[in-house]
Amino acid sequence: MAFLRSLDVSCPPIVLGLKVSETYKGLDQASDRALAQIRDKAYDSWLPEEGYTEVWNYGIAFYRKQCRIKAEHRFLP
Repeated sequence: MAFLRSLDVSCPPIVLGLKVSETYKGLDQASDRALAQIRDKAYDSWLPEEGYTEVWNYGIAFYRKQCRIKAEHRFLP
């Protein structure tokens, strides 16, 4: 997991989930698993304490030199 954030809380932070796929056809599932891991393990749960109200989560899957990126924008409680 990787986090990118600005000290300005009006700029939404970014959480990156990275996965490696065994096949090209598995890229979609791997990027979905990366997003699910961010949600299931609540990697963004500490952000409201810092004053952030929204977050961008990215699930990125790699297979050789190919990649698939899926994004999810969430408003934090």
